[in-house]
Amino acid sequence: MRAFSRKKGAGFLLSAAALLLAGGALAFYLIWGSAKYAVNPAAAGFLAGGLVLNIVGLFFRCGYLTAAMTGLYGAAMMKVAADNAGSFADAYQGIVMFGDPTQVGTVLTICGLMLAAAVLSIASGFSEGHE
Repeated sequence: MRAFSRKKGAGFLLSAAALLLAGGALAFYLIWGSAKYAVNPAAAGFLAGGLVLNIVGLFFRCGYLTAAMTGLYGAAMMKVAADNAGSFADAYQGIVMFGDPTQVGTVLTICGLMLAAAVLSIASGFSEGHE
């Protein structure tokens, strides 16, 4: 692992970490959402699009690519959070009316992974040595 990290710059490593987190978020979202019949194709598409741009960004450094990738990760996160607003409301009110309050922790975990991927992709855009 050390030999790999010495050959690559910090920007590359941050971008690779963002790729891993976003890939994990997509897998977690699809597995959880399939079980709950809650997969939104737009959210999955945004996240998958961000992953594709992230993979391309590992080989070609471009600020616009980083911005688009970050935007897609953020859009996916907001879509998942908005789709589950009823669950957040129910958890806050202590009732079961609009969603499933027991799923709030899972939704927050998925959104947290997406947010971490977005933050790492932003940091990779500002890092040197992305080659």
